[in-house]
Amino acid sequence: MKKRVTRKTSKALVTFMGAIAFMTACSSATDSGQTNENEPEVVEATSENLTIEDEQEAEQDEGKEEIQAEPDQGKEANKTELPEKLQVDQQLIHDNGTVATIESIEFGEEVITVNVNVKNGRLGDIFFAHTGRKGLVLEDDTGVQYPFLPPNDNEGLMIGTGEQLSGALVFLGRVNGEAKELSLTVNPHRKDDNERTSTPYFFFESIEIQR
Repeated sequence: MKKRVTRKTSKALVTFMGAIAFMTACSSATDSGQTNENEPEVVEATSENLTIEDEQEAEQDEGKEEIQAEPDQGKEANKTELPEKLQVDQQLIHDNGTVATIESIEFGEEVITVNVNVKNGRLGDIFFAHTGRKGLVLEDDTGVQYPFLPPNDNEGLMIGTGEQLSGALVFLGRVNGEAKELSLTVNPHRKDDNERTSTPYFFFESIEIQR
């Protein structure tokens, strides 16, 4: 036997379904309004925060630059200035007739240049640096010696009869910062005053360095 749904029953069902829908909507709204305690707090990036971070990074960079600059300043402080050009004009005469003059000395970062004039008054050739590299010795008063660099085409510095040699003698090295004097020895292994010798010996001493 089928039951009939009356108007009153139908109206009660509609009212009941509407109540359920209202309760569901309220529950959803409540859930969406709650915050998750486990989620990290998001900090909004403001111009003030960015300015503080930029200042901290700038201070760190300045500190690094200062640390890197210190070694360079130390090197400049330890490096002495080169002496001025010396006007020497010191002349020696050998018994064989050779006249040798140191005119001036110049100081560079890598070499020392000794400007000389040598006249051969002997009847025969002479050798101003008989053994080439070891034929001239430039030494300072602290004991430092500066190697001679002879020209490739005339290592012994041969000078013919009646001729003269005028030019620059090059010695390797930067002058010692503590040196006060220089000396130049010519043909150190030929200490011979014989008037017939072809390898005259000269010793230029006490050449004062001006700083």
